[in-house]
Amino acid sequence: MLKEIHQIRLRISKTQSIEKLDMLYKIMFKKEEAVYEQCGYPDLFLHKACHDEFIRTITSAQDQIRTHKLTRKDLLEYIKLWTKRHEEVNDRISMAFVRTKQLIGETS
Repeated sequence: MLKEIHQIRLRISKTQSIEKLDMLYKIMFKKEEAVYEQCGYPDLFLHKACHDEFIRTITSAQDQIRTHKLTRKDLLEYIKLWTKRHEEVNDRISMAFVRTKQLIGETS
């Protein structure tokens, strides 16, 4: 599953379509959350809430783009910055927990 998540992240980094990014993030978040649940990650609820808020923001921003209140470029920049911060902080912590569980053999 971690390899699938990595492949989706690579696709996200090369995608410029906001609709496709929205879809890819939803798929990736579901896979990440399944891994965290399988490992018993104690902060899964908070991590999932962060994902959910990001998706709500993207959905709202798409509406703002349609009404010309926000530019596509601004949204793509927001996505890029959010992703960088989320991966450097949130995902680093949660993935360290997953790797530890895998090393001690508590998950596959």
